[in-house]
Amino acid sequence: MSSPDISMNDHFTIISSTELSTTQETYVNGSYQTILRVIYAVIGCLGIFGNLIVCIVFVLRREVFNSVTKKLILNQSCIDCTNSIVFLLLRFAPRYQPENGLGKFLCLVWYNEYIMMSLFYRVHFKSCLFVIRKVLCYLSFG
Repeated sequence: MSSPDISMNDHFTIISSTELSTTQETYVNGSYQTILRVIYAVIGCLGIFGNLIVCIVFVLRREVFNSVTKKLILNQSCIDCTNSIVFLLLRFAPRYQPENGLGKFLCLVWYNEYIMMSLFYRVHFKSCLFVIRKVLCYLSFG
């Protein structure tokens, strides 16, 4: 077995090896892949379950949750639930890539997780709005 080739970049060390033993490949592809899939499933299902509970409580108790802050929280919970669904679809749905415009779209937008990242950015933006609103309320009434 030959020694791995090591090359230095600015901040990273890239190690490329042309030979891997079949036991290493089986272990990495078999056991780690299974563990990751279980973790992904748990994270996605907990995200859907928790955010659906929040949405159901907000919808059933509309008269209690009628302030702007509560509506922002409901909006964030809906986005998080959508994000959990997209996360599960990206991890477990089969990947097809046709050779037409749809294939380019899937490659550029769906498979590189643009939709999931844009939902994450939207959640963080809403969190910033929530904090700014609280600070402004504190400064004007405090």
